Amino acid sequence: MRKLIYFIILIIISISCTEKFELDSQINTNQIVIESFISDKDSLPNTAFQSSIILNYVRVSKVNPSLSVSNQQYEGQGITPVNNATVIISDNLGNIDTLLVGGGNININPKGYYYLQNFKGICGRTYYLYVKVGEQVYTSSTIMHEVVNLDSMHIPNSFISNKDGKQVFNEGVKVFFSDPINEKNYYLIKIRNGNWMYSIIDDRFLSSDINTIGYMLDDGENSKYWFNNYLILENIIKNGGTISVTMTALDKQSYYYYMSLKQQFTNDGGVYSPAPASPKGNISNGALGYFRASSISYISGRPR
Repeated sequence: MRKLIYFIILIIISISCTEKFELDSQINTNQIVIESFISDKDSLPNTAFQSSIILNYVRVSKVNPSLSVSNQQYEGQGITPVNNATVIISDNLGNIDTLLVGGGNININPKGYYYLQNFKGICGRTYYLYVKVGEQVYTSSTIMHEVVNLDSMHIPNSFISNKDGKQVFNEGVKVFFSDPINEKNYYLIKIRNGNWMYSIIDDRFLSSDINTIGYMLDDGENSKYWFNNYLILENIIKNGGTISVTMTALDKQSYYYYMSLKQQFTNDGGVYSPAPASPKGNISNGALGYFRASSISYISGRPR
């Protein structure tokens, strides 16, 4: 089950106080996992690796706990990609798109990824998901939320330093933006370093003058996880790469969904008590996962 939680976290992103969240303790072999995200952009530059980050996707997989890490050949997560599903995205204005596995590129291993072909998201519209695997149909719907712009960010000259023969953390990446007053907002902020470093924010924990003092992305997060990933970012900067940050909006339901995933995975014991569990998403017919939509704010840079 830990492998499943880690898989879903890798797809979305990778703690603060939360409300009680209902968990489903019944995880079945070959249960379908559907993770989907729609944005207002087709792709973003992945400046640290001279490539592009593809947006607007649906990923379809099966839980397969019988597979070992050595045999499954799929990210070591006990997950089997489903590459023969029918996947359709539509909106409340009648636009419809049948997604192609791997974007229709037969020269790549799609790993269960299906990509939009004909349109991207627009804030305020309702989007509908239809996935058919064999004879079973899974559906969901969501509204595309608008996120505020990232105004700027601060990147220190060095994240890590040596002190008394040990590596110690100095300072992380800080972002600046204006959080709307008298409005409840939830944010998902990510840094790309080969995997995703991510921070999930409830704005009640943000300073009222965040636009001037900023928000440190590792604030309140798992210190060991962020330290290890900052080592990777340190090498990226030293090799001439730039740091890229994205921010998307979450609604209340998706916020608590991802926070629950995250809290389970970062539990100190590494196993769950009293039983393995998975947060209930917004996909019908018992599928695990989540379907969400948001505009994206993006910024990149290097130490000044």
